[in-house]
Amino acid sequence: MISKRKIWNRAESNKCYLLSYNIMNSSVFTIFIAFCIGLNILILAMDQYPSIEAYDQLNQYTNIIFYTIFLLEMIVKLLGQGI
Repeated sequence: MISKRKIWNRAESNKCYLLSYNIMNSSVFTIFIAFCIGLNILILAMDQYPSIEAYDQLNQYTNIIFYTIFLLEMIVKLLGQGI
């Protein structure tokens, strides 16, 4: 694990790292990601056979949205942890 001092030293030279660190440690960010995970589970659990075309399209769009959210979460956490 990287020490907080090392993260703060790097954050002084680059404000992007400091912003990512503050977002990563925010309780709002954590609750939002947990909510997205729960919502994603519910949407994936609604799968049915035979499938309805409208549901397939909705599932496709929500998968893209959740993929983007989780990708941004990964980037924020990687930058915030100093990796």
